Amino acid sequence: MAIPVDFMGNPMFFPDLAHGVIYVKRFNTQTGSADLFEYYARPAERRTEGSQDTVAFAPLNDLMDLKDTVDQLRKDVDGLKKPAKAVKKSNDADE
Repeated sequence: MAIPVDFMGNPMFFPDLAHGVIYVKRFNTQTGSADLFEYYARPAERRTEGSQDTVAFAPLNDLMDLKDTVDQLRKDVDGLKKPAKAVKKSNDADE
């Protein structure tokens, strides 16, 4: 850490990805020296079933109902894409 600090007090960041540490070096205007801070990555916490952060999944029946609804809507859209049959007009109706 032999890098000189910014005397305006702006922090300088030095990531150490190999060890999961971020070093922050900052000039302390009250003491006139450089302060060095270390921030470590916290390992992921294991979630238990009772915690609020657990992911709730939809029941399989609800998922299958949704799939059936999407399939029906897809059939309806495909039916609307097909051209309508032309109706042959008769000239006898005007007479």
